[in-house]
Amino acid sequence: MKRTIIFLLTLTAFALQSSTHKPSSSFRPGKDYALFFAINDYDHWQDLTQPISDVESIAKDLRDLYAFETEIIRNPDRTTILTTIEKYRAKTYAADAQLLIFFSGHGDFDESTKQGFFIPKGGRKVVEFGDSYLEYQFLKQRIASLPCNHIILALDACYSGTANESIAMRGAPGSRPGTNAEAQRQQYISSSLQYKSRFMLTSGAKVRTPDKSAFVAKFLEVLRGQGGADGLVNSSELFGNLTTAMPKPVISTFGDHEPGAEFLFIGKNIPAGTAIVPDKRTQSGTTTSPGGTNEVSSDGFVLVKGGAFMMGCTKEQQDCGKDEKPVHQVTLNDFYISPYEVTLRQWKQVMGSKPSRNDGKKQGKPISKATGEKVPSDASTAKRDNRSDFSEPEEDCDDCPVEYVSWNQAQDFLQKINEQNPGLNYRLPTEAEWEYAARGGNQSKGYQYAGGNEISVLAWYSGNAGGKMRPVGKKQPNELGLYDMSGNIQELCSDLYGEDYYKKSPASNPQGPSSNPVNYHVIRGGAWSHGPESCSTANRSFHSGSV
Repeated sequence: MKRTIIFLLTLTAFALQSSTHKPSSSFRPGKDYALFFAINDYDHWQDLTQPISDVESIAKDLRDLYAFETEIIRNPDRTTILTTIEKYRAKTYAADAQLLIFFSGHGDFDESTKQGFFIPKGGRKVVEFGDSYLEYQFLKQRIASLPCNHIILALDACYSGTANESIAMRGAPGSRPGTNAEAQRQQYISSSLQYKSRFMLTSGAKVRTPDKSAFVAKFLEVLRGQGGADGLVNSSELFGNLTTAMPKPVISTFGDHEPGAEFLFIGKNIPAGTAIVPDKRTQSGTTTSPGGTNEVSSDGFVLVKGGAFMMGCTKEQQDCGKDEKPVHQVTLNDFYISPYEVTLRQWKQVMGSKPSRNDGKKQGKPISKATGEKVPSDASTAKRDNRSDFSEPEEDCDDCPVEYVSWNQAQDFLQKINEQNPGLNYRLPTEAEWEYAARGGNQSKGYQYAGGNEISVLAWYSGNAGGKMRPVGKKQPNELGLYDMSGNIQELCSDLYGEDYYKKSPASNPQGPSSNPVNYHVIRGGAWSHGPESCSTANRSFHSGSV
């Protein structure tokens, strides 16, 4: 089946994948993997509350920001851990492939033998370690011998520092690339990954560590920084941040680690757009999203499982317009959607330059800075947002949503993406698909905004944006892990706008009206310059014709 990929374009921006870099497959053939073992529920030890949620957070960031292929093993016993490690021995790895293996759970130490242990689910609270515990040194040996050239072993457990033997924090060879120095960036990655690495990170030394892990908090802090301008986080940067946690983590090497070797977290860049795969519930290469309820495709798009929902001004909404009524049931097929808005950096990578800001001005009419919308002269034809912010932005923000995108420019962008990805079909989402995803799909909790009822933690809007749009993905996501569906910048749908369309909308997979007098297209989600009411999941507006 031909895979269909749908874009969630904003009035000024697209909903896209990521704001960071990823070298092309022709430049870097190796994949990056992350394997997590996390245990909350023990048979003979006190249960824990944090390990599974901790590794789910790290796994999500590694997938979303750095294109890692992740796997989480929840509450494994000793046999499951060892069997899973052996599965990774059978993989074929490119020379520059990387593997992170992360353990989170209870640990123990035997003073008589001077040995530390990771405790699997069935580990017994006795001194008979051999058949129910996993000795740290044994784990090190098994993992060191895996055929992947670049490995980090991370242990977040009590007494995990007893697995370490020496400290080794070396910087990567060569100079860091500048903001736009892609060739220099590629050279840096190649030179950094030319030597075999075996790093070990532990959440403490010979000490007990708390259930709520400062080690994980610092790990996430580094990942969410996304490597700054060059989109790279090297192991030295990670280690330096981790050592500020308490208890103080220990960093070392093990196995046949080569001096000067590195481990890199390489920010990814997925082709612009929001991916949708109608009528397809599974896809080769998918992983399980954090929480284990929805899948994430191999290219990072989130599966929104189809179903029925009530579309329009439902009871949790406020200040609804007449075009948001009547509330009506809509049934949709499955689709995939990107968690982020399309950024200026991504637009320039595909189109070669930022979009023109003169499209509407050539006709003597302003374009909204918040949306890119040409302001119509006829206020009677449809509902409009009231705006006065028509000034040019002070400076480009590469990690902000791309703005000043016209409908025609959006179509050009989609065409180019499709040409670059034969066999795929990128498009915009329908209005119904957008609202269903914003509400949280079949995981919806009935919130007013995308992800909750407290707008300040979910969205950039007039009350907190400081008069400008912001980088993508900095606010709390919704139930599906989608960011900025409320606020920051409005998002363009494939449907033509119809003020009374809800009165006659089909019940299954609606596509919008076949025409309207002025060729307006639907936009959704509200923007940084809007009040809270415009950021609700039910709010509708429109984008004028070709501009």
